[in-house]
Amino acid sequence: MITPSTQLTLFTVTRDFRRFDRELHADLANPWLVRARQAARALGEARGWSRWITGDVNRALVIVLSGFREGESIRYSEFFPALRVRGLPVVRTAEVLDCLGLFADGRAPAVDRWLERKLDGMPPGVPRAVEARVRTLTPSASTWTSASTWAW
Repeated sequence: MITPSTQLTLFTVTRDFRRFDRELHADLANPWLVRARQAARALGEARGWSRWITGDVNRALVIVLSGFREGESIRYSEFFPALRVRGLPVVRTAEVLDCLGLFADGRAPAVDRWLERKLDGMPPGVPRAVEARVRTLTPSASTWTSASTWAW
């Protein structure tokens, strides 16, 4: 009996969208790009995006999805630098990618980054205890209402 083989991932290469050149890399016929542009149009109409925002999101999608292949996901850390340097809307592009199930948000919450900086260099054993205490005192992101709720 012959069974189909599966190609296993040996390692993941981080894409560098900053090197994107529209003349060299744009693939406007990529089916994922076509779907994403349709999704962006619908999302833009629902949210009241201006034609400039819609155009910028379309440009961003061309950068991010021209070389996209089935089964991949696009991490925030990969496309953020390329879009930011071009002045393109990062959050709205992420929304479109998320609607299609292509977005992987690998960002750590700000409180995690802050805690890591504060605990760096402490004696062994202390960081774990402090982190546990801070996490019990820190409200979840869904309960944050304003800075006035903090009693520190």
